[in-house]
Order: sequence, then structure tokens, then C-alpha cells
Amino acid sequence: MVARLTPDQKLAESQELEPAKKKKDENRKLIYSRAKPACTGVRGSACNHYEEKLSDSIEAGCEVKRRFQPSYLSFESAAKDKKDLAIETEFHVSAIRLLSIYTSLIFLFIFAETLETPPLAASNQEMGEEVKTAVPESLLKKNKRNEEWELAKKQELEAAKKKKVENRKLIYSTAKQYAKEYKAQEKELIQLKREAKLKGGFYVDPEAKLLFIIRIRGYYQCHAPKDEKDLAALAFETDFQRRFLKVNKATMNMLHLVEPYVTYGYPNLKSVRELIYKRGFGKLNKQRIALTDNVIVEQALGKFGIICVEDLIHEIMTVGPHFKEANNFLWPFQLKAPLGGLKKKRNHYVEGGDAGNRENYINELIRRMN
Repeated sequence: MVARLTPDQKLAESQELEPAKKKKDENRKLIYSRAKPACTGVRGSACNHYEEKLSDSIEAGCEVKRRFQPSYLSFESAAKDKKDLAIETEFHVSAIRLLSIYTSLIFLFIFAETLETPPLAASNQEMGEEVKTAVPESLLKKNKRNEEWELAKKQELEAAKKKKVENRKLIYSTAKQYAKEYKAQEKELIQLKREAKLKGGFYVDPEAKLLFIIRIRGYYQCHAPKDEKDLAALAFETDFQRRFLKVNKATMNMLHLVEPYVTYGYPNLKSVRELIYKRGFGKLNKQRIALTDNVIVEQALGKFGIICVEDLIHEIMTVGPHFKEANNFLWPFQLKAPLGGLKKKRNHYVEGGDAGNRENYINELIRRMN
């Protein structure tokens, strides 16, 4: 049975063990200082030098063991010897661990030198440079160009959106102004007719400025080649083609030559509006495009101040200064055959037929063909 130590005995024992602990710490520092130069070297001599220094440190540990040799004379000396043995074992375990770590580091540096590889920091730096230079210059230019295009497209869309809002306001105001103008003209016409009736006379309409012409006979019903050339000059290549023309001496002389093959008259505002809105096609970049948006009109006639369909109708109806450009922009109208058919193509309209000038009655024929 082992007797317990008194507090005085424990204090004396701890005082005796203090030199041993100090010696242990000094030996650890000595081992580290002697083993550190071995890590910086990469030759075989470094390994031999490290082994010699390690043997010296182990001998220093053995001196500690001889100095604190147990006597086994009493239970107190037995406990003391047990603690010394534990300290010595811990010292040897730590020495073996340091030996394995530093040996592995030495072989790692030797293997790296044999392969002629750069140090770890340098390799990382070179890898970083490779990553920076890995992106081709063409790809960088492409990305920059795409960013510029995307920015330009975004700015263009914003400008177009802003311009569209402004154009809508302008179109509304101009359409409102045109409606007032048409209404004032209609009221003025009614007033003039009433005044003429009160005076016992009648009102004569002013000479029309606009003609609407329809070809009613086809290619095989045209007997003279000269007449076919005259029709082609008026842009009537097939039957039931229609278009607007300006009333002048040259136009009327040409119509007298081709009168057996066409019928014409003076359209009103309603007929012009229905034709353009329902059957209107524009000529843009030599293509036939339906007038479904004011942008189409603006692209073709914006430079003449015509930015919407209402502007186009007003220019055609009033035969304005840019009537030629507006009329050339309109594709010849392709209408259906008249509902109920035609009476007699060969005879003039005044003879009960269909050819020739029918003045305001052209509007009734337009309703049946639109």
C-alpha cells in the first residue's frame, strides 16, 4: 500500500522537479535550433549534420536521466521515479516527431531541386500571370465591342421611346386640327349653298383638284398598242388598279386618250380615308408594306413633314406641295370587283355604261369595290 504524501513532501518534490523541467525546456530549444539549419539545406550533408545534432540532444536527455536516477528505497522515491520516467518518455516522443517532420521536409526540398521546379511562391506567381494572359485579345475586344453595342442600343431605345411619346402628342394635335379644318369646310359649303338658294340661284362647286382613276378593261381588251403604252404611263398595268392623280392639263389630255379603258371621278374625304386605312400600302425600299404603323410613313416621308397617316390623307386630299412624293409613296390600290358588277364597259358613263368621267359618283363605285 502506497502512503500519501504530506503537503511539505509535495512542496519539496516540486522544488526538486523544477530543475528537471527547466532542463527539458532548454533541450527542446536546443533541438529546434540545431534542426532548423537542416531544413534550409537541400544536400545529403544536411541530413548527416542533422543526425549528429540529434544524437547530441538525445545524450543530453540521458544526462537528465542519470542525474535523477531513482534509489527505490522508499515509496516517496518510487513516485518520484515514476514522474521522471513520464517526463523522459514525453521528451523522446517529441524528439521522434520533430525528426519525422524535418526529414520529410528535407526530402521534399531535395526532390523539388532534382526536378528543377521553381519555388512555391514563384510558381504561384507564374500561374497567376498565366491566368491573366490566358484571355485572348480578340475575346477582350469582342466583349468590349458587345458592351458598346449594348449601351448604344439601350440609348437608342430610350431615345426612340421618348421620340414616340412626343410624336403621339404631335399626331393627336395635328389630327384634331385637321378635323376642325374639314368640319369648317363642310359648314362653309352648306352655308354657301343655302345663300345661293335664298337668292334664287344655285351653287357651283369649285373645280376639283384630285382625281381617282380605275382601270376597268384588261390587257386583252386593249386593241391599240399605243393605248396600252398610255395606260402604262399612267401606271395602270392590270384591270381594277386604282390610284390618285392631280388635275392638270397634261393629266386630262392623257385621260381623254385612254377614256374607253378607265373610269374616274372626284373622291371625297370619306373615300380617301377609307382607301388609305383599309387598302393602303406603302413603297419602302422598293417593297410593298402595309400601312400598319405611323413609323413607316415617317421613315419614307418624314423629311417632307408627313409623319403619320393623317398627314398623308391631308396631303392627298388637299393636293399639297408634296403631293407627288406622297402619291408615289402609295402603292396602286388593289380592290375587288364591284359588288353587283358593271353595267357595260364599252359605253360611256353618260350613255349608261361605265367608262369615262363620272365626277362625284365615283364615290359610290368606291364603296362597292372597297
